[in-house]
Amino acid sequence: MASSTAVLSVQGMTCTSCTTTIESNISQLEGVEKLAVSLEKGEVYITFQQQSRISPWMIAEKISDMGFEASVKHSSESQDMVLYFKGVTKSKTEIDTLKEKLAEMKGLEDVVISPAFDAVTLTLKGLSSEVIRSM
Repeated sequence: MASSTAVLSVQGMTCTSCTTTIESNISQLEGVEKLAVSLEKGEVYITFQQQSRISPWMIAEKISDMGFEASVKHSSESQDMVLYFKGVTKSKTEIDTLKEKLAEMKGLEDVVISPAFDAVTLTLKGLSSEVIRSM
């Protein structure tokens, strides 16, 4: 089974007890293959199964539930973002122009424009959750 990797930024870890808490709770999640916690860097390195139900964003949420501030710093996994716009164009020329402009965006793997639903779906890879939220 194929694997993906992620680096999470974790704030609030102050001692080895913190790292042990994260390691013991996250390592038992279904789909997590490898886990390393760096107290010095404030980071968690994860290898997980691509086909599992777990994602780096879910793992960051689990760590946050433990009382730390966690976010995805980098992920090799793709994430879809759906944007809704009133009056998405139906013109092929305008759709192609929009796709060309979006293709310049770092981390963009695919663009699907759905005028019937006033939606644009972006498939993003390797971007942090902060970057994705800021879009």
